[in-house]
Amino acid sequence: MDFSPFRRPPPEPSEPLVPDLSDGAEAGLYLALFELVEEGLIITSDETILEVNSAACELLQRSYPQLVGRPLAELFPSEAAFLSARATLFVEGASRGSLLLGMPDGERRRLRCLAAARVRPGVHALVLSPDLGALPEPFVEAPPRDNIWPRLAAAVKQAVLVVDQLGRISAANAAAQATLSRERTPLVGYSLASLKLEERNLRRLPGPQDGWEILIVGNGEPMSRSNDPATSHYRRIFEHSPLPTLLCSRNGWRIVDANFAAEAAYGYSLDEFRKLTLDDLRPVDRSHEGERRSHIAEGIWKHRRKDGTLFQAEIFSNSIEAGEHASHVLIAHELPPTPNEGPRLKLSSEIFDASSQAILITDADNLIVAVNTAFSKITGYAKHEVLGKTPQILSSGRHDADFYRQMWATIGNEDAWQGEIWNRRKNGDIYPEWLSITRVANLRGETLHYVAMFSDMTERKRLDAQLEYLTKYDKLTGLPNRQLLESYYADFVAHARRLRQPLLLMLVDIDHFKNINDGLGRSTGDALLREVAARICDALPQDTVVARQGGDEFLVLAPQPATPADPAHIAKLLRDAFSRPFGPDGRELTLAASIGIALFPDDGVDLDILIRNAEAAMYQAKRDGRNSYHFYTDDLNTSAFERLAYESSLRRSLPNKEMLLYWQPQFDLASGRLIGAEALMRWQHPDLGLVAPGRFIPIAEESGLIVQLGSWALEEACRQMRAWRLRFGCDIHVAVNISSLQFRQSDFLASVKSVLEQTGLPATALELEMTETVVMHDDHAATLALFALQELGVKLAIDDFGTGYSSLAYLRRFPIHTLKIDRSFVHEIGRSDDGEAIVSAILSLAGSLRLKVVAEGVETQAQQDYLRAAGCDAVQGFLLGRPMPASEFSLLLERTNDASDRRG
Repeated sequence: MDFSPFRRPPPEPSEPLVPDLSDGAEAGLYLALFELVEEGLIITSDETILEVNSAACELLQRSYPQLVGRPLAELFPSEAAFLSARATLFVEGASRGSLLLGMPDGERRRLRCLAAARVRPGVHALVLSPDLGALPEPFVEAPPRDNIWPRLAAAVKQAVLVVDQLGRISAANAAAQATLSRERTPLVGYSLASLKLEERNLRRLPGPQDGWEILIVGNGEPMSRSNDPATSHYRRIFEHSPLPTLLCSRNGWRIVDANFAAEAAYGYSLDEFRKLTLDDLRPVDRSHEGERRSHIAEGIWKHRRKDGTLFQAEIFSNSIEAGEHASHVLIAHELPPTPNEGPRLKLSSEIFDASSQAILITDADNLIVAVNTAFSKITGYAKHEVLGKTPQILSSGRHDADFYRQMWATIGNEDAWQGEIWNRRKNGDIYPEWLSITRVANLRGETLHYVAMFSDMTERKRLDAQLEYLTKYDKLTGLPNRQLLESYYADFVAHARRLRQPLLLMLVDIDHFKNINDGLGRSTGDALLREVAARICDALPQDTVVARQGGDEFLVLAPQPATPADPAHIAKLLRDAFSRPFGPDGRELTLAASIGIALFPDDGVDLDILIRNAEAAMYQAKRDGRNSYHFYTDDLNTSAFERLAYESSLRRSLPNKEMLLYWQPQFDLASGRLIGAEALMRWQHPDLGLVAPGRFIPIAEESGLIVQLGSWALEEACRQMRAWRLRFGCDIHVAVNISSLQFRQSDFLASVKSVLEQTGLPATALELEMTETVVMHDDHAATLALFALQELGVKLAIDDFGTGYSSLAYLRRFPIHTLKIDRSFVHEIGRSDDGEAIVSAILSLAGSLRLKVVAEGVETQAQQDYLRAAGCDAVQGFLLGRPMPASEFSLLLERTNDASDRRG
């Protein structure tokens, strides 16, 4: 039994009926056919070698254990050679060509690939030859569906026929045409019955379609070749078959010949075999006394080795005519032992025990017959403690009977099941695991074993939970952060709309808190913030959500209470909570808070707008004398007329050439080398002077002008960077911000290609920065665009990482190259533990996914030192360089280039 593939997916309805070569019990029948192929045969998935024949071992200069179960990539001298071959053979479906393979001694050898065929979804077969000029013999009129059996049959020297459901010959290989055809007429189209072949000379295999058969013609009268293993060709096949094979006389069942596999399995030499009969190998079984001498009967019998140990063997037998004597061939397929036969597991024992995943094998009655070392490490049970018991000893009690009924129903229908399950260790600890169960059956469909593979998910879940906590909760107070508040906000809005009630969004800011931090120290300030957070939560009703905005600011989201009708009721509760002294570290401190209030939907529908309006109201409360609350009104923000004026001026900015780019340098942390720059838009307003992006970018996004501005910025950045690279001969890149609206334009990909072609900037020198919400936009065209940009060579960066979408799964699904740590997290380095923890978690995550990390907003030497020690790749910020006009950045490049020349 072959342990390499433990999962077998259910057949797809559209696929032809093809035997599953990876199944151990089924493979026993077909290995003999594989050995008949004189060329090297490899059965493989896209990643793993599943089966090989002896000829392949010789070609690849490796033994059978060195190939089966090993990664397919190990056959190739480089990763590039492997990826190219896999794309050609498995994706494009090329059936012929040459492959550059690596030998164990380091030599590179080119072999001819005679055929590459799809056995089933995800599994392929390769036929290799050392002769680069060799071509496979044609297979006459093969069935239309791509199938491994016609290709194999073409390379087999025995006669092979494909017969359809009506008994007509649909295809025949060269050997069949030469030996079975009368007067050399084609066999295709004739009835199989017209050949008058004896049934005992036929081996029947499942065909390429339902109702079809593949017939291997043995030693019938029409054949010109004898199946006597004494001939050199068949002797080699007989001796090197991987399954134990015996040749016996029918007179007394005396063993007359045995192959190498039989000698290894039974422990007898060939001379010792020839002194034995089958009775010596098969002990008396009183339960089958009447059948003891029916050695030709196929089935599962106990056999005995030379050392006296017993094992279960599935026997396949066939009568042959060897000269004047009638003989019988027996093939013994050893099965894994049952508990009564001891814990010996012979086949693939090294791979089985060395697996990092836990493996558990039961018999048909679900009694454990074998476990590996990883099983004992994960569960705490030694092997002798579980053999003969059921896997129920691992049950945690967390799953009900219906869960297990559905699991076993799936195994019964599909022969496999996989999923997450909770089990219990020997010490009583309950842990999560990812479990895969496969049913192993014999040729008659009878269950032989169940194979379970599982891995401990405890550490993975702990890390996931820790990272989720760091990204959703404030480490200091344990309150939800702004990101988690957004998810709560969606639920609150839906509820408010159903009940036609408003919502209250309040921003609470502690008055003069900076004086406490400066005077009493940060540790006292942190203790005070924790007490404030607890006091706010205790003072408010259960249906409110309290989140920490950052620093000394808190957000409160609450439905407006039906009673009392006063919408300021919750604000008064908050103000009363601050009326009692606070006492961190034994001190008594009196605090006050300024509160801004915005109402949904009157003051805004979007959470960002509500927070902005609540902040405006909070500042008004501070201007009114602090320790008070204030509701948002329209006159607190820029008037609508002022906004319209801004938008109108912004529309004229490009035609009037008022827009320009500032460049903020990026430096490699390890070497200190200048590696690129982020291009930032600035607006040189004729009346207002230089306008920062925070003033005009929101207006541009809401009005749609961001598309034109973004296109201009992309083209100008690529043009300028191309000029600098030519002038200074430097290999630096440019990072350009892309807005959500710009990215979703149907012609965005074409515009990027056009800009690169017109400016001449290499695609690898361009990095597009997008926010997490842009990447996670659920749009098929957008997803295709991301991968198309990767194909161009353009790098993709996630800007403000950690502040957007809550799921991190997209980092694996999309072609992301760089993560940019948001400046808010960098700002907290040296100030708060949660900031450093988030930075550390992001760097760890990026390292495991092989992503580059750039930290924004580095303003102090302490921040830079921390990031360097933590393994960050690159930084940008005021410490190393503020955003500067092109002329100043050009001087920086010139100085950098001169310094490099002096070092050279």
